[in-house]
Amino acid sequence: MKKKDFIASLISLLIVYGVINLILFLVIPEGRTDFASFWIAWSFTFPLPLLTAIGVTIYCALTEQTSIVKIPLMFTLQYSFAVVYLVAGIILMLINKNIPVVAWVVEAIITAIFVILLLYAWLSASYISKNIKHTKKKVFYIRSLQADIDTCIPQVDDGTIQDMLRELSSKIRFSDPMSHASLKDIEQALQALVGEIVANVSDGKLDLVPELVKKATVSLDSRNNKCKLLK
Repeated sequence: MKKKDFIASLISLLIVYGVINLILFLVIPEGRTDFASFWIAWSFTFPLPLLTAIGVTIYCALTEQTSIVKIPLMFTLQYSFAVVYLVAGIILMLINKNIPVVAWVVEAIITAIFVILLLYAWLSASYISKNIKHTKKKVFYIRSLQADIDTCIPQVDDGTIQDMLRELSSKIRFSDPMSHASLKDIEQALQALVGEIVANVSDGKLDLVPELVKKATVSLDSRNNKCKLLK
């Protein structure tokens, strides 16, 4: 969702609340607004959900791209409880009796459930978002190696060397994308070999490339075998 979508949803909520309030105050029996329970229910039905909607909208609008998982969860929860507040509030406001204690108890229970679920939703979404970030950092290593090799291929005219580079690129592509702290040394060595391949291709020293590709292949196989042991 884009920021404009968030603003549109908030404006839509304001319009809906405005129309419901207009109808409510037109049809509500005379004297009902003298009840404390009416205003307790009204406060939880309109101002509170509106404030939480604004908060959720701002939070989601400022959310990073990697945290996109938070948006559907938070919005679904927010608007689901807006409906719950609305139904409970309308019922309490239409009761022809001043029942402030009942109104407080009902609204407090709904609010407590809402806050608890919102907290767990935020914690769950934050955990998933952190994992997404962590995974992106891990898979970047393999993707960057493949990108370096793929950049070299068009610069080589020798068909044999091109095939070797394509084969290495394919092996990198289908390697385990997940890195690990224990693989740091071997991955740095592999990255250095790929760097040498790129440098030699750029300098036109193609006679050195086949041996470097072989070393990189051996290093990559070793790295992938260690990845399997870590699972």
